Amino acid sequence: MDSPLNLPEPEMIYHPPVSKEYWKAMHLLSSDDADKGLKMLTDLAEKGDTDAAYQLRKIYSEGVFVYRDLEKAEKYLRQAVAVNNP
Repeated sequence: MDSPLNLPEPEMIYHPPVSKEYWKAMHLLSSDDADKGLKMLTDLAEKGDTDAAYQLRKIYSEGVFVYRDLEKAEKYLRQAVAVNNP
């Protein structure tokens, strides 16, 4: 159906479900084992998990659990974006 302004319909964007491993890593980050959660997120991101890469971007840009590292933040942001926008 056309909109009243004759704008094209927005394309549906598919986002795969978030993995169980991602949720486990996020749970570990909020517990006493943040180092293990950070390692899990890093491993997931290196395997192409865009949610993990985006979360790592946030962690490194804000300096949460780690020293602030804008180069790593940019790396993970680019990785998260590149998977969906080759």
